[in-house]
Amino acid sequence: MATKKKQVRPITKAAAEEAIAGTLHNLPESFLTCRDLRHSWRVQDNFLDVGMQVEPGRHVTKTVQRRLRCITCGTMRDDYYALIEKPNFAPRLEKLSSQYKYPKDYQMRPGASTRDIAVSQLVRYETLRRVLAATKKSS
Repeated sequence: MATKKKQVRPITKAAAEEAIAGTLHNLPESFLTCRDLRHSWRVQDNFLDVGMQVEPGRHVTKTVQRRLRCITCGTMRDDYYALIEKPNFAPRLEKLSSQYKYPKDYQMRPGASTRDIAVSQLVRYETLRRVLAATKKSS
């Protein structure tokens, strides 16, 4: 006898936005600031040789890593670069990839990127709501 698969109703856009708004309501101020204004990066480690393997034939002399830290929320970003030195060309540093390590509870549910226009509007509204609440308390 075949088992019947449980059908999952897709979440509506309104319900998704309501869930995101609830999550934003509980975010620490530093996380909300980074979601609204983006991260404020500072160099932690500058261009350390990491000896990463890259595809052959690219004239890669070395691979380096630059570690950045957000001074607002503590997110870490590792950028990886290849130093390319071709004969008769100026040397250049080509970005290969980036990896992020977020503080606990920074990330929201999958698909809730603040690069999404609707989500960034919710972030700005939550920022406004907090400013108005603080203003109301101080008056």
